[in-house]
Amino acid sequence: MDNFKKYGIFPEKGRKYENVIYVMAMIYSMLEREIAAYFQKYDFTAPKFNILMRAAYLNEGKGMNQVEIGSHLIGTAGNVTKLIESLYKDKLVTRVQNKNNRRENIIKVTEKGRAFIEELWPEYNNLLKKRTDLISADNQKKMSEILENWFIDLEKVYKEI
Repeated sequence: MDNFKKYGIFPEKGRKYENVIYVMAMIYSMLEREIAAYFQKYDFTAPKFNILMRAAYLNEGKGMNQVEIGSHLIGTAGNVTKLIESLYKDKLVTRVQNKNNRRENIIKVTEKGRAFIEELWPEYNNLLKKRTDLISADNQKKMSEILENWFIDLEKVYKEI
């Protein structure tokens, strides 16, 4: 564990909670850089892909409003409106005014958007798999369960705040 000292993480201090958060943040940062480089080849970004995926696959593809999309994003939502506007200009999504609420737009993925997802997905999926394959199958299962349970508990806490 000495290799973590250069990052200011000192496991011997016994503050496991710090180790969990800091190591996860460092892993996220490394993966985020690699994923950003992948999408840059397509003059695209991970947040835009994230929005495209949410609009395509959540709510059975019927579309979602911007607030719903923003609440389902990986990482920070950033400026969801600006990102959706960019996707709209590229004809990857449509915006349709909600008949029941004129202030709300429903975002749906276009056929061009679906084709773009299909184009990007195989290599993107391989990138994710290649990185998680560094973890044994048993540990992947354990980590998945731990992280899913932690997420559920955190979600409850943040709903109260």
